[in-house]
Amino acid sequence: MKTVVKVFRNSLKPDRNEFITRTLGKVGLFQSNGVKDGELWLVEIVKEQCEGKNTGAFILNPIEKLEINEIRKVTLDECSSKVVDGVCYLTPLDPGSCILKMKMKKALLAEHHAVIVEALVYPGQ
Repeated sequence: MKTVVKVFRNSLKPDRNEFITRTLGKVGLFQSNGVKDGELWLVEIVKEQCEGKNTGAFILNPIEKLEINEIRKVTLDECSSKVVDGVCYLTPLDPGSCILKMKMKKALLAEHHAVIVEALVYPGQ
């Protein structure tokens, strides 16, 4: 599954993983270098460590750096949703790279250990 994340410098363990994301609720670790602090990236979720728990991390493969004007903020009314093993998956009704509005994301993270907004992007978009 593809999603959009924001990259942050890892202040806790920069010697192990210089950059991480917390966009999904759980920590996201990047499989390759090339990401930088503050950037937005389209990523492929490779796997989730400690599925169904608040601990662990998502392993992410960076696909493409995005600009803020390429990303649309969506509300829950603009998505279909399902919950699997404590992860809330949101699929936008319209294609594109989307992120959830922060207030809604925080409310969902109070109930689920992760929130993933699926990026519906296709080659050449």
